[in-house]
Amino acid sequence: MRLLHSTHLKLVEFMERDLPPYAILSHTWEMEEVSFQEMQTDDAKSKKGYSKIKGCCKVAAAWGFEYVWVDTCCIDKTSSAELSEAINSMFSWYQKADVCYVYLSDYLFPARKDNSLDEEGFKNSRWFTRGWTLQELIAPESVIFFNNTWHDIGTKHSLGSLISEITEIQVEALMGAKLEDFSVAQRMCWASRRQTSRIEDEAYSLMGVFGVHMPMLYGEGVHAFIRLQEEIIKTSTDHTIFAWATEFPPTRFYTGGLLADCPSTFANTKWIVPDSDKNTLPFEITNKGIHLRIPIYEDSYGVLDCHDLKKPGFNLAIKLTKTPNSSDTLQFDEFCGTVSLAAEDRQDLPTQSIYVARGTSLVPSLPPRFHDVEFYFQTKFTWGRDIRATGSFPPNLTRNNTEIGPGTGFGALLIAQGLYYTCAVIVNTTYPGQFEVRVVDETSNDFYGAILPSIIIKEYQSWLKEAWKERHVSWKRPLDRFRWQHPRKLWWITVATSRAIRAGKRIIIVTIEDG
Repeated sequence: MRLLHSTHLKLVEFMERDLPPYAILSHTWEMEEVSFQEMQTDDAKSKKGYSKIKGCCKVAAAWGFEYVWVDTCCIDKTSSAELSEAINSMFSWYQKADVCYVYLSDYLFPARKDNSLDEEGFKNSRWFTRGWTLQELIAPESVIFFNNTWHDIGTKHSLGSLISEITEIQVEALMGAKLEDFSVAQRMCWASRRQTSRIEDEAYSLMGVFGVHMPMLYGEGVHAFIRLQEEIIKTSTDHTIFAWATEFPPTRFYTGGLLADCPSTFANTKWIVPDSDKNTLPFEITNKGIHLRIPIYEDSYGVLDCHDLKKPGFNLAIKLTKTPNSSDTLQFDEFCGTVSLAAEDRQDLPTQSIYVARGTSLVPSLPPRFHDVEFYFQTKFTWGRDIRATGSFPPNLTRNNTEIGPGTGFGALLIAQGLYYTCAVIVNTTYPGQFEVRVVDETSNDFYGAILPSIIIKEYQSWLKEAWKERHVSWKRPLDRFRWQHPRKLWWITVATSRAIRAGKRIIIVTIEDG
């Protein structure tokens, strides 16, 4: 490991076992950073980044540290072997440092006349958006923040609650709790809103967070993130790694497989944790796909040993579809993604051995889902039963044979049987990442919703029009089919949802049948 002397500003080489106490710098790269080669010549002093190095050394020397480590000038990036070793060792180097100095070049001083912390300015610092700075925040025990003139503005401990709010990292993780205490999905969530200059660094910057190592292959693109997940699977039985497609996160590519394509797909997984009462069976990567031993619900949903802390009583499940010519190989339905399954419906389900096929290619994803998503109603009523669609909301939905639509956001289809019995099938895609299909009985003023075929839940509303107006959302991700019975008469309808792509758009089709 190469360190920089804090007063002489000369580079000194040390073996890992002989390292002296040192301070380490965390910062965001900008124009004219000083390289390893330049640091050994007078050219370094003409670069803008030199003042940052001098400032770091001055603070370190004042606090009694003889050596500092700065990534710009302490690594010879012209050597691929040295760069690979440094990236694989980076988390450890920050962890071993006596103190980490975080230099916020875009946080000005004084921000306020009374020199108090400008929270908005602090929150908006670019440092919180960069991929590499995640491990630089978590790994060191002692972290001190400085503004652009090297004034101390607080520590990781004194600013812990604010930093947690900014980064969505649990305070316990910031204060030094074991990273293994947090699920794979939670740790991925910490990185989900961060960016790196190179796509591969989205994965390489997370190796230390997950305690894995792998060779650097710049040029592999998003395959680096898939390799990272494969390395995690080799040492973990945490099913939350498969729960990324929760509430339709943004994706850059569609892999066609169960592994995510980038950290941003884990944006909604902050509260997803493994089931502590389950003895999760091992799973592994094979040439046939990901081999899992899990319960299968209704031949379509693989039940995972994990849950969302904000949804007690439910397990998470992944939507699976059968592949041709194979009884045990299934395909992950990325569009449907991860759904919630009532815990009681998981009981007594036998464990099955399945393979989830790997993606065959990485292709550009369609635009972000469920922003102005379109939906269509389809009706399939038996002739002679006198069940029919009598109207729609909004009124401008158009009818084409048995299809009514398209609508966006919120809509309803009125269904009547005979002259007196009316209900409405309501679709709500008002909020990105959420959709539900529910049935309202207008006659008895009862509001019915379904999240599973076996459950009917009553919620009382005064009038159907008020339910439309309020756009009440209770269930975000129902399974794809349920039956509803009118409370005043022996009259059943079946409501099914399916996803499709039409004219380059992702759409929802709501099919309503009698019986």
